[in-house]
Amino acid sequence: MANVSVRREGSTVAVETPYHPTWPPSARSLGGRWDPDRRVWRFDARDEERVRALIAELFGNPDEPRVTVRIKAEGLNTAYVGSFFAMGREILSRRGRDAEVQLGEGVVLLAGGYPASAGSRQNPAIGRPLEGTILEVRDVPLSLARRACQANAAYSIIDPAADRRVALETEAASLRRRLAEVEAELAALSSAASA
Repeated sequence: MANVSVRREGSTVAVETPYHPTWPPSARSLGGRWDPDRRVWRFDARDEERVRALIAELFGNPDEPRVTVRIKAEGLNTAYVGSFFAMGREILSRRGRDAEVQLGEGVVLLAGGYPASAGSRQNPAIGRPLEGTILEVRDVPLSLARRACQANAAYSIIDPAADRRVALETEAASLRRRLAEVEAELAALSSAASA
């Protein structure tokens, strides 16, 4: 789960979360108030279970398994936005029209990329990804990953065991081919030596 903390403090619950555009209006709907001095949201302690349920919906449950999600970036709507959020976190952002696209925490660019500039000075945008751009987002709560995959075919959950099996099978096939080459060369050398 993203860096989220929920602490009971007397008759209130203090909540710290990373920024997410859906969090402030959702927190206010539960009677939450921003405490700028302590940089926490405060809720009536009687609403703690509702607050925890909202946190689980937006940021995941701290006890659930974590998975890696691969995203075909061409399926994302990033052409006109400066920040892109999914699965409880910021995935991509561009702070200035000519600034590089920044990857969120735990996000890796596997292939492709983004244009050097997008949007305007007043409204920088991430822009459309280059063809074949693939992102990998690590340590995603399973419930958020499943929800993203159901909503958009650009997302897929990566099974590390399956990936490792494919890598080992590929390596084994390569080694078998090389062994066959070595055995053929040894046989040729043996035939030449006996002749």
